[in-house]
Amino acid sequence: RYHDASVIVMYNPFDRLTMEQVFANVSSSHSSRQRPLRVAYANCVHDDCLHNLGWLQRVDEWAPFSVGGFPFRISFWKST
Repeated sequence: RYHDASVIVMYNPFDRLTMEQVFANVSSSHSSRQRPLRVAYANCVHDDCLHNLGWLQRVDEWAPFSVGGFPFRISFWKST
């Protein structure tokens, strides 16, 4: 399902439980087919879910209003 994904862009699309389930699927896909993976997560309410995976590393974060007046924080992640 996610085996071809190399970039995932999200705008706080899920509640915590759904986020954990989606990234459990992404984790399974990534472990069966290792590849570079990047995630951009805007309005990152549940970014601790990404941190807790252990195989994604936060590489950058933009503060609210720092880019084009966008009012929410954006976190950027990559696979390790």
